[in-house]
Amino acid sequence: EAEQAGADVSVLAARQAVEGFREEHGRLPASLGEAGVSDDLAEYRLTPEGYELSAAVGTGRSEYRSADGPPDLVRKLILEAKPGGAP
Repeated sequence: EAEQAGADVSVLAARQAVEGFREEHGRLPASLGEAGVSDDLAEYRLTPEGYELSAAVGTGRSEYRSADGPPDLVRKLILEAKPGGAP
């Protein structure tokens, strides 16, 4: 559970850095390092549709594809933080 949360947080942090870079520069960064975060935070890959992020912490793994729209990952983390996982 903690490893999964770590992977989720890594992907969210990387996404925030990428989106902040895009907002400031009008383009996607070539790497996470260009976006101002360690390339070790997550795997980052440009795609024809946008970009993909993935991170692994122990047995936890998290992925995000910008082409899929708003990250369900945010909603998932919010629900898991509430007692009983209820909204």
